Amino acid sequence: MPDPTNPKSQLWTRRQIHVRWRKEDGEEGGVSVPKPCAVVGSLPGCDVYLSHGGLPRRALYLHATDMGLFALHLQERAKGSPHKNRWLDREQPLILGAFQLTCTLRGVGPLPPKDPPDITDKLPDDAAVPHLLVLTKGEPIRQPIRRRLTLVGSGKPSKIRFEHASVDETHCVLYCQDGNLWAIDLLSKHGTFVDERRVNVALLSPGCRLRLGECQMVFKPAVQATATPPDDPAARYYSSRSRVSQEALARIMDYLERDLGSPPPQEE
Repeated sequence: MPDPTNPKSQLWTRRQIHVRWRKEDGEEGGVSVPKPCAVVGSLPGCDVYLSHGGLPRRALYLHATDMGLFALHLQERAKGSPHKNRWLDREQPLILGAFQLTCTLRGVGPLPPKDPPDITDKLPDDAAVPHLLVLTKGEPIRQPIRRRLTLVGSGKPSKIRFEHASVDETHCVLYCQDGNLWAIDLLSKHGTFVDERRVNVALLSPGCRLRLGECQMVFKPAVQATATPPDDPAARYYSSRSRVSQEALARIMDYLERDLGSPPPQEE
């Protein structure tokens, strides 16, 4: 469990990312990213900035865990394209446009498993998963987070989509581990905010408000399913087994009473 008094513990692992790149014309270089997540692309500000190689502005998201280093493509996969989301092997370079990338983990951690599961696969239907309460103009909509790593945006390849002009096609990723949920911004134009504070990476606390551009939602941690009285509006969203504090619940109910206009989410 992350320690809220220690900023370094707010991340899911102490691992860091190192990327070596080589261009078709022989030019080469490398960069170390002092965190377990990195955006690769031709947009200035990317953690791994690669210009003049025909890359999209945001081409790839690298996600480090104690199981290894996972590559998530941020562009819709063309038919027949060899690019797919996968765990990376340092002996098998990643081809991205005119670049050949060798991506490795640095830092102390356990020995990664031989065949880690795909963290973008959906979890079983009966799994206890966290939710986001999307604050629409009508009744809030529960959006379960069914994957350990979820790409969120307004278009493909995002798995949870909000059709709103303030949301980028690939706006952020959500990462779930051990009951905790992190939001990682992907250099979005209008930003990712937690309780109105713009963030790059943030651990969400129960009842906090997550805003993507102008789309607002409230974080609800995973709880085991239990029967709730249908006439109790608070109980419809939070069971008696929930660990959400009374203060957080009051904040959520306050949000529910506002006339907020987030579009309903669509899930793939």
